Amino acid sequence: MDIVYTYSHLGGEEILMVRYPEHDQEICDVISEIENPGRNKESLEKTKTGKMLYAPKELNNLFTTGFCKRGWSEIRDYYDIELPDYPCVVKGAFKQCDFRRDKISVEVQFGGLRHSIPYKIRVCKCYGFHLPTASPFLHSQV
Repeated sequence: MDIVYTYSHLGGEEILMVRYPEHDQEICDVISEIENPGRNKESLEKTKTGKMLYAPKELNNLFTTGFCKRGWSEIRDYYDIELPDYPCVVKGAFKQCDFRRDKISVEVQFGGLRHSIPYKIRVCKCYGFHLPTASPFLHSQV
């Protein structure tokens, strides 16, 4: 696969390139080693019935295999939410990130929303633990 767009949250991509070049290269290697599986999932959506689409679960498995064999792993940080002067506790809340190693987190997103390019893969290279929120800034690498 090719990297079509990257999203650099607060200069995270630039920090990754300068301070963690080996991680940056490894992320690019994982992406480039994944072969395009093609459109092998038939849509069941009312407006797209019968249209062939990329299968997100299959793509997720390919990314998981690529990152895990290089020592990256998924993280989930579970916690309870307690509010002052409120008797109820929300249990089992969590923060999740697809892949993490050392201080670097990678979140893989698949397009399909009306505002993104359908079925293109965007890889968010994140610096630190906090994942990026929506932003209008996408940097083309084509």
